[in-house]
Amino acid sequence: MGSFYKDGSTYRYKFIDHAGKTRKLNFGRNKPSSRERGYLDSNVTHLVSCRKNGCLIEPRVQSWLTEIHGSPVAKKLAEWGLIAMPGVSTLGEYLTWLFDQKVNHWKDAEGNAVWSPATERDCIATKNYLIEYFKEGRAIHSITPGDAEEWLQWLRSDATRSNRSAAISKHVKRVRSWFGFAARKKWIQENPFCHLPICTQVDRERILYMSPEEAESVIAHLTCDQHRLFFVLGRFGGLRLPSEVAELRWSHFDFDANTLRIPPAKTKARTMPLWPEIRDYAWSEFMAWQDDCSRADDYVIHRHRTINRDGKSVISNKIVAYMKQAMKLAGLEDFHKPMQNLRTSCENDLRLIVPEGRLTEFMGHTSKVAELHYRKTTKQEFANFASVRRMASEELECPQNSMDHKQDQHGPEMSIHGRENGFQESA
Repeated sequence: MGSFYKDGSTYRYKFIDHAGKTRKLNFGRNKPSSRERGYLDSNVTHLVSCRKNGCLIEPRVQSWLTEIHGSPVAKKLAEWGLIAMPGVSTLGEYLTWLFDQKVNHWKDAEGNAVWSPATERDCIATKNYLIEYFKEGRAIHSITPGDAEEWLQWLRSDATRSNRSAAISKHVKRVRSWFGFAARKKWIQENPFCHLPICTQVDRERILYMSPEEAESVIAHLTCDQHRLFFVLGRFGGLRLPSEVAELRWSHFDFDANTLRIPPAKTKARTMPLWPEIRDYAWSEFMAWQDDCSRADDYVIHRHRTINRDGKSVISNKIVAYMKQAMKLAGLEDFHKPMQNLRTSCENDLRLIVPEGRLTEFMGHTSKVAELHYRKTTKQEFANFASVRRMASEELECPQNSMDHKQDQHGPEMSIHGRENGFQESA
């Protein structure tokens, strides 16, 4: 409990904070009323107790903090660590602060930003949906679980472009994490989004397959060897585009042993066979790199590179735009999510010839991930299944004829019954 006193012509409020330090709030020449003094003393005492004991701030005190937001009193309380950091009380301020921390300050074990540029781009879409519905000036502690449910229903409506279940689940997952952090920091009473359901984040309808013939048609519409190699590494090598290809150097190729070492981008480094489709395009580019004395780097894809915010050399979106344009010219304008579905197409081709254990090692993911995100029955497999069923039906209808037409090493014209008669005559 604090006390009010007059220091000359200035009215002040003095109290002891959670660290045992004496703090003073200056009210100038305006004397607070008896009701205002009691209200301030009660709320500040509650804030000190919560900060000392790690308790949550009561709703009535949260309402008072909303009223004094931006005032000199609120700034002083934030400076002394009794309330949230300055500039994180409203939704817009909190999300701006959180994005700044994730991108510019917080680092992972390797010293990189917690959010990659691609992750930040996806999170911006979620942020925009929050701001569009709740508005920037909405106090974060005033968002209730009921408000969160209404926001979810709004996402599912036709008012947004992201009304697919997989996309909505990703938005909900991000928002639950963001407000969970605010709840752990004691900036809000509870996480209002924690009860929202997270459904499957896989849209099976958007898992597509590009046949080798269609891939050759796309390659024919690519006019640059670098663009062709970029496409082939994704379609016939299954590399993640563009992250793994961006880190690929000529030192990772072993043309004598026919192996290709994939540098770590999303998962750990791995080694896979240098498939013939990749070798044909990579060899010519490798010879061109050896003949070009002006190049100081050994990047496999050296065109359309840029420097990202972490100071790393990455592949720009220009090469992706050229690839999408070639797909459109090849009649594949409906080939959604080309970066992932090229890898999907490679996975579905290789699983027919490579054992499961080796395939997951080459592709850099588990069997569970492959079944959930990559595996898809192709048209050729449907045709093969139908052919096998037709042959099985014919054998069931004519079992005697199918047995008579089987041949062995005794001669192309001798059936099983003929072989038995021959054995009896020789005996």
